[in-house]
Amino acid sequence: MNDWWQIISVTLVSTIKFIIGLAMGLAYNFNALTFYATTVGGGMIGVFVYLYLWDFILLVKKKIVKPKPHTVHIKINKNIRRMVHFSRTWGIYGIALVTPTIISMPVGTLICRAIEKNKWHIKLVMFISLSFWSVLIIVLQKIFDLDVQSWINSFLNLFRA
Repeated sequence: MNDWWQIISVTLVSTIKFIIGLAMGLAYNFNALTFYATTVGGGMIGVFVYLYLWDFILLVKKKIVKPKPHTVHIKINKNIRRMVHFSRTWGIYGIALVTPTIISMPVGTLICRAIEKNKWHIKLVMFISLSFWSVLIIVLQKIFDLDVQSWINSFLNLFRA
């Protein structure tokens, strides 16, 4: 029963912040197939939810709120300039590549939606990106024979003494 809770927790965390789901999957010492299925499956559930939830929110807003004159004042700073330059240079592929590690799943999905209107293309690119990161972590774990559980236990023993 405890294994099911671990699988569900990794899947749910991966819907929001993929890199933490990867770390949890390593800490729970999942086999490669379970690790891949829970992390990528959770990430894709997040992509689906945020992609369609955002469209639903915009639809409800359109029906409830009357349109106002378009006067948006955005303060341009260094971070916004970098983000615009990155999205114009790399497009949806760059955003999808950095979403699992740097950006959270909701923000990355919404940025991809702002750049690309085709939802199936967004889902495909995000799936490839999530699969890339998950397989990379699995391969690195197998090559370097990482034992994350012993690292966590030794770290916790520092505070128990």
